[in-house]
Amino acid sequence: MTLLVAGVLLFAAAALLTIGRRPDPALPLIETRLTEVTATGKAGGAVGPPAGGLAVRMRTLLSPFERAGISLTPERAVSAVLIAGLGVFVLALLVGPALTGVLMLVAAAVATWWLSTLSRRRTDRLLAALPEVLESMRQAVMAGSAPSVAFARALEGQSSEVRRRFRSVEMRLRLGLPLAEALEPTVERLQLDELRLLQLLFRTHQTYGGSFNELLENLVKTLRNRHRIQREFKAATGEIRMSIRVVQAVPVVVALAVWTVKPSHLQFFLSADGIGYGMATLALYAGGVVVTGWLSRASY
Repeated sequence: MTLLVAGVLLFAAAALLTIGRRPDPALPLIETRLTEVTATGKAGGAVGPPAGGLAVRMRTLLSPFERAGISLTPERAVSAVLIAGLGVFVLALLVGPALTGVLMLVAAAVATWWLSTLSRRRTDRLLAALPEVLESMRQAVMAGSAPSVAFARALEGQSSEVRRRFRSVEMRLRLGLPLAEALEPTVERLQLDELRLLQLLFRTHQTYGGSFNELLENLVKTLRNRHRIQREFKAATGEIRMSIRVVQAVPVVVALAVWTVKPSHLQFFLSADGIGYGMATLALYAGGVVVTGWLSRASY
């Protein structure tokens, strides 16, 4: 039963980490078409979804860690899961399966909340600085600089956190790679639609040409309007999200109150006959947190 609860909690944590910011499924299709045109010089037939695979799923699962600034490779992730499983097994032997399930639930909730909050804050700071970077880049291009040089100069006036996110891009630009190819690893790591749009702009200009200044100006306006609408959307749905948090906290508060007033009412769930019901209750509560968390993560 302890292993069942562990599986449910791991599923809940994975779901909460991956339902936040999902990439727009239309963007990879456009990128695939542009890549095909660049390679062959002509457009082909219908383009299907990009090929999947374990590597793609792992990048999507680990993208919240990358957005939070935590470098977590698949090898480290597997090691962390094995260590956590061993810790759960030892803890179950020491304090029993019931208390282990409660501690696992609390630890999973705290870790998920911490990672989600850190990822959201750092992503918001990055996206808030992106229009300013592109505006500085546009002005440098108008002054006669090459796009790659203009992008590097635009990053010079930004904070260390923003520059750290684009450090690999700067290194690839020094090696002579085009902007679209230099931005590719960062886009794959962070899985942000705004960066995909930026890469799509670079690739479109590289393939078809046109007014680079006008493309950048339109993208800056789009990003600023998107950021403004997101703030308005969060303000309009703040009451709903707070209500969901209250609903999530009610069972915990009630259980603590009952335990404080009369602990004997909860002794049944810790006994040999009621341990299964206690684990099922914890699993159902974890599922409810996942569902209500998904409902509260609706975004523009």
